[in-house]
Amino acid sequence: MTITDTTGAGLSNISIEDIQFMISFLAHYPFGLRATYMVNLPWILSSIVKFILSLMPAKLRETFKFISTDELHNIVEKKYVPVSLKGTREKIIYPNGLLNVENCCKQLEMDEKVVAAFQKMVID
Repeated sequence: MTITDTTGAGLSNISIEDIQFMISFLAHYPFGLRATYMVNLPWILSSIVKFILSLMPAKLRETFKFISTDELHNIVEKKYVPVSLKGTREKIIYPNGLLNVENCCKQLEMDEKVVAAFQKMVID
């Protein structure tokens, strides 16, 4: 499961490279991801996100859920929710054995541009 806080996101936060990376990365692991919760998606992005999702395979598309912060608390215990989303978790939780981006991309035979796009998406 992933939780993405989209509060305050706008058109400037969307890039083709990020979208291509997400689609290619998730296409390799469609069953490893059970749910992607996009919290507080601004109305201005909803049409764009729906279009992007329409490009994905149905099984992958079905993993995306659009919810509010309050709905998130009905799904995930507050101790696992980041403080920024009114939870109590101060640190990001990474599963044991999780590969870093570079190693994961090497295994998937993705080039350096994809790695850079992912890092930009996560860090910026």
